[in-house]
Amino acid sequence: MKIKITARHEALQPILDNFTPQLANRFLPEWYKKQSTKWDFWEQPPGAKRCPGIRDYITDGIILPAWSDVHFQKQKNGDIKWNVTVANNPTITAVSDTLGKFEWVQHQHHEQTVGMKLHDVKNYGTLKLICPYIFETEPGYGLEFSDPFYHHRRDIKVLPGRIETDIWHEVNFPFEFYDNINNFDKHALKITAGDPLIMVRPYKIVEDKIELETSYNIDLVDKQHNQSIYYFGIGNDWKRYRGEKREELN
Repeated sequence: MKIKITARHEALQPILDNFTPQLANRFLPEWYKKQSTKWDFWEQPPGAKRCPGIRDYITDGIILPAWSDVHFQKQKNGDIKWNVTVANNPTITAVSDTLGKFEWVQHQHHEQTVGMKLHDVKNYGTLKLICPYIFETEPGYGLEFSDPFYHHRRDIKVLPGRIETDIWHEVNFPFEFYDNINNFDKHALKITAGDPLIMVRPYKIVEDKIELETSYNIDLVDKQHNQSIYYFGIGNDWKRYRGEKREELN
């Protein structure tokens, strides 16, 4: 599968070059890299790194690093101000004029987030980061954007969403603050350029209706029981189990 990410303007290309999106398996959380995969039946219980559900979630997809430092500061009058430092570059300032006063941070209309109880900006609403990139996927595939949960950032949380990027290429990112920034007395919150900002995963666009069955299914229960016995019998070796079962399916 090919996913294309390009700058919205040639003058923005250096941003993409310096803070290049990477495959998620090349942008692992520090705790994950340091955690051992050893499992001693007698002394050391298995860590989260051995969990295939967590491992596949962390290593799948693409990470968009933050493309600039972003500072948020509460003023004496209670207003929240922000500055996207890359926008202070004279070349970028000129681009903003050609793109129709390109704003790096905008806000969602209040009606779009009413009732969601987000940590937004008082008297202003939910902010969104305007992405300097555009995206394209192969026909029939879109991109899902979300906060990179296991990187455990403590500044903002990107609101998850799916975009059919085979037919629509502009994507921007509404977010809430991890804590209520309106309650801060004297505090400057900073997003650091290069830090993991957004998790991106492709998905197959399917228009078929979902058929949901919730009745008791003895065949499925027996299948899961046998799976569990075999899996534990081979020492919880997920790589071996997965390889064998995928081969059976093919």
